[in-house]
Amino acid sequence: MDPASVASGASAQTTVTVVGVKAAQKDKHAVLPTFSNSQAGLELSGYVSGDDTVTVTLSNPTGAGVDLASGTLGVFAVFQP
Repeated sequence: MDPASVASGASAQTTVTVVGVKAAQKDKHAVLPTFSNSQAGLELSGYVSGDDTVTVTLSNPTGAGVDLASGTLGVFAVFQP
């Protein structure tokens, strides 16, 4: 993943295929996105947004724009019955 520059106070989103997650059970999934490089103050979050789909959000609470280096985006999703 090579995220675009994220301005201060802004966010950027992308979707990732995670086989097995279901939109109808989205409240029963814990989603943990990871990024292989430094996040430089950016916050990473994720949620089940559709069947087999997780939306990952990169938010910038810092006082300046941040342009991350290209890296690997990973997503762990755990079903909690």
